[in-house]
Amino acid sequence: MKKRNKWFLMISSITAITSPIFISAACGTKNSEPGKKTEVVSKDNLRNKINEVNSFINSLNDTKYSSIKTELNTEKNTSSEVLNNASATQQQVDQAITRLETALNNAKANKQKIDNPKKNVDKSQLISKIQELQTYIDQNLSQHQYNSIKQELLNVKTSAQAVVDNSESTDANVTESINSLTTKIQEAKVSKSKVDLENEITKANTLIHYQNKNILK
Repeated sequence: MKKRNKWFLMISSITAITSPIFISAACGTKNSEPGKKTEVVSKDNLRNKINEVNSFINSLNDTKYSSIKTELNTEKNTSSEVLNNASATQQQVDQAITRLETALNNAKANKQKIDNPKKNVDKSQLISKIQELQTYIDQNLSQHQYNSIKQELLNVKTSAQAVVDNSESTDANVTESINSLTTKIQEAKVSKSKVDLENEITKANTLIHYQNKNILK
């Protein structure tokens, strides 16, 4: 915890130093910025997730799964609205994927409870932790400089998803997976802080070099 706070404090200090330099370098420039590029929104992952949900829904033929089917259909319909909305942003699409993925995981867990009531392993906390991880990725690791951090999280998410999908998973498996996800999320935050610090230092050095060149002219 102290180590992570140290990185955050260092980033704050560097940012405080570089901010005046950015402002100084911006003096004399026009306030109006060039026309922004239209956001390219990718909906392929959402479409694939909806197809995955449809396949699972189609497998719920027995009436004992009716409530599961109804809940999942409701979330699927909401996600389909985002898919069909030409004005949907990438953030809205990503959020729809995460919500639908969580709904699907809950549906799988509930089906497992019906199929094997004696086992009754509670996976709700694991499902919530998977959602937390994916939300962190969507909100913080979209830029290319975080790709390696993102991939590490996706790898541990895949392992956790396997525990959710496995009807034979034990309480110990679930607890171990939750702990692994928690650790990896914290490690990712520290790694991101290091990357951010390195970027701030690079920006500061570049701007200082630029200003020194102007002074010598």
